[in-house]
Order: sequence, then C-alpha cells, then structure tokens
Amino acid sequence: MPSAARLIAALCMGCTAFLLSLAMVSLMPPSTDFGYFIPVNIAIGAACGWMVIGRRTGGGLNAAVNNGLGAALCLVFWGLFIHSGALMFERSLASWYGSAGDAIAAMLEMMIKFGWIMVDPSIGFIFGVGGVASGVIAEYVWRKWP
Repeated sequence: MPSAARLIAALCMGCTAFLLSLAMVSLMPPSTDFGYFIPVNIAIGAACGWMVIGRRTGGGLNAAVNNGLGAALCLVFWGLFIHSGALMFERSLASWYGSAGDAIAAMLEMMIKFGWIMVDPSIGFIFGVGGVASGVIAEYVWRKWP
C-alpha cells in the first residue's frame, strides 16, 4: 500500500544510491564506460527503499536504523548482481564462455571483484550514513503522517 513513508524511503535510498554511484565512479579508472550505471543504481535504491524500509516502518528508532542498514545492504547486493549479470550477458553474447556454468562462475567472480573495489572508507561512510538517515527519516515521516 503506498504511503508517505514508503515514498520518502524510496527517495532517500535513491539519493543514497546516487551518492554511492558517484563515489564508485571516482574509484574506477578514467577509461571505464559506465553507460546506465547511475540511473540503474538510483532505480535499485528506490526499489530497496520502497520495499525494505517502507514495509518495516513503525518499529521505533532502533528498528529504523536496522531497516536503513538492511536496505543499504540490499542496494549493494542487487547492484552488484545486476551490473555483474549485465556484463556477463554482454560477454556471453560475444562468446566468451564455453558453458552456462562458466558464465555464472564469471558473474560471481565479477561480483566479488566489484565488491572489493567498494571496500573504501568513502563508500562505507556514504553507505552507513545514507542507510541510517533513510531509515530514520522514513520512521519520522511514518510517525508524522501514518
């Protein structure tokens, strides 16, 4: 059911995803082609905010912090999964892999590789502050406009 808390949670996580994307772009080599990287991450962040935080509002401040961090983890997982899957799909169309198992293994390797790139203090700061702020703001909105 749509609510103000879900909308605000989606907007806040979308903003968090935007900031995380900008930080990731700065960590990658300048020759990297990002394509739809930022818009896709914003959409993933908005979906995580709507479904993870928005569904669980109303549990108090402690739950809001946990919901925000959970949504941020969800954002990172789905972002890694979708972008690695898209890259694997592009490579499979160019016949890089001998079998479907090779393609899945390569996708998991890419997820790990991109995940290690994300191990950076600036990413962790944005991840933590953005997730917690999203959860707390959504909780406040839920209390203000149930």
